[in-house]
Amino acid sequence: AGLEPILTGSPMLAGNRPTLCTGNDYLSLPDIDPHDGSLHGICFLHEGLRGTVEFIGNGALACPRVEADGRELPLSGNLRWERLEHWIPSFSWRGDDLAVRGVICCPPAEKGFLYLLEIRNEGSASRRIRAGLRGAWQACRYAVFRPRPLAVNKTAYQDPWTGALVWEAFAGVPLAALAWGIVSRPGSSTAGGGVRPLPAGVIGDASLQNRNRDAIGNGDPDGARIPLELEAGLVLGPGESGFSGCLAALNAEADGAATTLVHLRRLGHENLLRSTLEWLSERRRPLDDPTLDRVLNSNLFFNRFFACGRALDTGKGFMVTSRSPRYYVSGAFWARDAFLWSLPGLRLTDPETAAVMVRGAAARHLEGAGEHAHYLNGVILYPGFELDQLCAHVFALAEAAGLRLPGAPVVPTAPAAPVVLFPGFLLEAARELRAKLVRHRHRSIALYRTFLDPTDDPVDLPYLTYDNALAWRALRLLAVLQRREGDEEGARECLIEAARVREAVDTFCRVTGPYGLQYAWAVEPGEAAVPGDNPAGSLLLLPHYDFCDAGDLVFRNTVRWIYSSHNPHRFDDGCPYPGLGGRHAPGPWVLGLAGALLSGCRDQVAEALEVIRRAPFDGGLACETYDPLTGEARSGAAFASLAGFLGYALWEAGGRPPSPNDIALP
Repeated sequence: AGLEPILTGSPMLAGNRPTLCTGNDYLSLPDIDPHDGSLHGICFLHEGLRGTVEFIGNGALACPRVEADGRELPLSGNLRWERLEHWIPSFSWRGDDLAVRGVICCPPAEKGFLYLLEIRNEGSASRRIRAGLRGAWQACRYAVFRPRPLAVNKTAYQDPWTGALVWEAFAGVPLAALAWGIVSRPGSSTAGGGVRPLPAGVIGDASLQNRNRDAIGNGDPDGARIPLELEAGLVLGPGESGFSGCLAALNAEADGAATTLVHLRRLGHENLLRSTLEWLSERRRPLDDPTLDRVLNSNLFFNRFFACGRALDTGKGFMVTSRSPRYYVSGAFWARDAFLWSLPGLRLTDPETAAVMVRGAAARHLEGAGEHAHYLNGVILYPGFELDQLCAHVFALAEAAGLRLPGAPVVPTAPAAPVVLFPGFLLEAARELRAKLVRHRHRSIALYRTFLDPTDDPVDLPYLTYDNALAWRALRLLAVLQRREGDEEGARECLIEAARVREAVDTFCRVTGPYGLQYAWAVEPGEAAVPGDNPAGSLLLLPHYDFCDAGDLVFRNTVRWIYSSHNPHRFDDGCPYPGLGGRHAPGPWVLGLAGALLSGCRDQVAEALEVIRRAPFDGGLACETYDPLTGEARSGAAFASLAGFLGYALWEAGGRPPSPNDIALP
């Protein structure tokens, strides 16, 4: 009573510009323009700043350029793109008796990337080629949720010790640095090249450091752009090929960036590309359907590299909503997003990294468990209690302890080492989570209330069926944890309470609908119970969390209601891209498709698979909502943690023929 039902709905995309992305553990390239292959930013996690930092240009930070006999080739608008092993962007161009191939590769564990350009002379005369990257560094920006300018002083110089072109951002002390270099393999002879000096207009103080370096630029956030011009000169005879490879290395300050570039040179671009392709190939999950195979693996790799990563300043691993500033709440932590959505896909792709990430997150975010959103270091960012997020922490703790969870893919993995920060940590954490749960219990009934629903909006009725199904599962997991840690009494109490929750759901969380008895969306025990659904915490997922069987009559009636005209958020009526929506953002949700895939209901699985095969979403990657008429992203572009859940759901439903156990609704 007296609470304001304020909704913070999703901002709608205004003409979502097509873009590509790639990345690795330390950096992300969140905005690669498919028109001309340019990089608009280089982004990384920063623990000290509790978010993401990005080097950006005023336009292109770095753009590929190829010149033949003094004339620039018209690459822009004429590039054909593919993803090597579903993750490495690669383009091809043909014209003027020349063929150009570009590859943008971020080796997984390295603090750097490669932008390779290969040129083949298909004509009958020799050609003089210059190829490389051009662009300019304009500023840095910072993001927790929305991106905004970051006040830094910019410096640039060519380091005589390593030969690197170094950009360094200062915010009183060094914040981050990028080092650029070039390698090439010419044809019959060379035609000059390397790192061109910057124009005289940006020459600055020549005494930046004490190693006899020559400064070639400095400025401020609103000052001069610092140009980038890395090119190699080649002479290609008829039928010959050559390449120009640009390397970039990222680190916390200039010396680290420059020497990391030396490290990348020592490894060699060919080894780096080959090892990256092998790494991806070993972790991809094949599906028989080539379209679903592409959607599955590109989303799993997007989740792997954009929903978690390592901070540049500390090297620690963090789970986040998305490392792309294109996502409207990027660079932050939601337990639900991390543990219920991202983790199943991460475990499927890279179980070793999943174990490391979840162990760190389970401990780091324990104190604020149940609160709406956290900074990546565990401090509360956006307060508000959410029951599903508290239960998600129990799932994470169980995962960290090496327990088998619902949604764990059947792939050969080594058991994760349990998290042990100090003797007794697992038991103490389990008891703390149980105590937090108890504080939100109904005074006399075994149901648990929430303040915000699974889309982070205030609830009309406080007891949600989906949330209480999670609470039932969480209590059973807590019982296993406590028993394993020697607390038999605590384990027994949790099992008794779990049985009471199931009884309470069966008693109070059902309503009579148009098809018979069905699960309610929300209740106030003894007073009100209403039908409904929410894709972010859908009742379709009850079988996924083992709360009921897909053949259960009450569940089947619930699914029929969700997919009927009685549901105001059902998008059908001849829509080319049907689906399920909610009040938080208009339009069908990709989460609704994932829920359908995991429901075990044959017709709903078939509809979801057909939408996923055809919908473009956000360049083939998961977004929050899509347009029911075009299938294009409508809100929540670059939703990395959801990509993991979509990928996992596809693996479960798209990789096998219908089973006799799948339920076809009447």
